[in-house]
Amino acid sequence: MSSASQATGTPCGKFTCEQQTANDAFTKLTWQRAVPDTYAGCSAVDQSDRYNRRDPPRSACTWEEANGYCARLALASGGWRLPSKNELLSIVDRDRPAPTLDVAVFPNTRPQAYWTSSMDGVAAGFAWYVDFGNGNPSTSNTETGFPVRCVR
Repeated sequence: MSSASQATGTPCGKFTCEQQTANDAFTKLTWQRAVPDTYAGCSAVDQSDRYNRRDPPRSACTWEEANGYCARLALASGGWRLPSKNELLSIVDRDRPAPTLDVAVFPNTRPQAYWTSSMDGVAAGFAWYVDFGNGNPSTSNTETGFPVRCVR
């Protein structure tokens, strides 16, 4: 059985997987499992695609668009938001090659930066992201285009 069609309530690693969501019993967070190729309401170009000259580049969100995308996400009855830096870091598994998380639980994850809701406390106009290429957090200008994974 493929991970995307996993049975309801099936244990999958440290999560319990539903078809569209993964529940973390430790953090009590519910995660969006698969991320889309196109983000509704987002107009940014995926930064890694820009650097790698992918044609056409995939959809991505600025930080403000990312917050709106999660707030509008109707997946599994809604209630979604952009995760904090620490929340997104909770799904990182540095023992795995890129992407540094369990791809059976989180299919279609690009090994690159994903926005968090956490603003940089030093530089105005910058927010934190978590890079699933290496599992590390860093900051970027909020106008940069990155993919998004929502939580509730």
